[in-house]
Amino acid sequence: MVDEAPVTDVVIVSSLNDCPSGYTAISVTVHGDARGHANSANLWEKVMGGQNGERYLCYTKEEKDGNILEDMNIPSLNAVYVPKGFTVLKKTTDGKAALYHRDLIIKRTRREEAKYAVVDIIVANVKDKVSEIYNRKLE
Repeated sequence: MVDEAPVTDVVIVSSLNDCPSGYTAISVTVHGDARGHANSANLWEKVMGGQNGERYLCYTKEEKDGNILEDMNIPSLNAVYVPKGFTVLKKTTDGKAALYHRDLIIKRTRREEAKYAVVDIIVANVKDKVSEIYNRKLE
């Protein structure tokens, strides 16, 4: 069961030990491998093609500044602009490059102005078929 509270912030860390207090680290993929073993959710190595290093997503649902996460995306390699209202997460919490040759973009919006809310974040393998919807229309 997914906690229906909206995500309020997301960061990228270069080690699971660097996940800030009050944040949840995503350390394994949602489905694992064919034998049911957990796969690492290391974005640097598994998803982005980097050879050495670690990058993990951490998120929080704690109220901070009245903003919630309305959307997030990893644009295609050919994307040439960042959509209006989105911010690129270029650095980890310790100042290293966030991702290898890709960007994570997020859209944080005042809660009362948001049309959608991210209520859960997963990391899936490319071949995973994820049927759940992780954006929920606010009423």
